[in-house]
Amino acid sequence: MATTTTQEANQATTSKESGCQEIEIADGDYGYIGVDEEGNHHHYHEGENTIYVTSKAAEEFVPEGTVLYYYRIQGEIEEEVDLDKDVFEDKKVVDWIAFIDENRGWQDQPKSIADRLRELLDL
Repeated sequence: MATTTTQEANQATTSKESGCQEIEIADGDYGYIGVDEEGNHHHYHEGENTIYVTSKAAEEFVPEGTVLYYYRIQGEIEEEVDLDKDVFEDKKVVDWIAFIDENRGWQDQPKSIADRLRELLDL
């Protein structure tokens, strides 16, 4: 894949060096789904409607000269699933969550926005 600069706020950037990949996703397009029973982290790129499954959590950072947070996914990408193509064509993130729940299970169960807000507000 082509390498793109971090100034392109809604684009993922991917570079391949030594068998590793690096993907940078702007905060508005990034969603962390959770950790499955095999210890893999599931990340969602909303702009591309793509799930990335990795062995590491994403790193949050602010590129120099910007105020927007980005998330960097580094290392081996175990799976890259385009929810607009292949077996998962026209599926949504909730379908992926259910698929993983049935096939692998979740170590760190994905939480809904409502659950996260309740935790933040201590309700």
